[in-house]
Amino acid sequence: MNITRFNELFIINTTDLTGYVLIVANGTIEVNGTELNDTEMQDIKAMAYTVKYKWVWVPGYWYSTKKWVSYTYYVPKTYWVWVPGHWAHWGPISIYIRGHYELHLVKVYVKSGYWKTTWHYKKRVLKKN
Repeated sequence: MNITRFNELFIINTTDLTGYVLIVANGTIEVNGTELNDTEMQDIKAMAYTVKYKWVWVPGYWYSTKKWVSYTYYVPKTYWVWVPGHWAHWGPISIYIRGHYELHLVKVYVKSGYWKTTWHYKKRVLKKN
């Protein structure tokens, strides 16, 4: 096979051709090469494409994630309040009410939460490596 035919079949970018081919076989660089015809070169190209990916079996596994679960609620809170003395008027009648303590009730908004662990299973898969 001549360099022109090689360029037509296997080199897409023809602007920067040097005319040299590096032959690598089993991770070693081969110094002596053999001239091949068109069909042999096409077979090598197809073989390189199929050997490129290796299928690997990845087994399934369990993993956990944590999520913050928040909740809110109201809590009743009681406390004593001092009420100073004052005059109460009911029409023509006026009565003085002495200072005293009164019990007050208030709703307190409480925000809380906890960490929840959730387990997930990742399915086994056959993938390209």
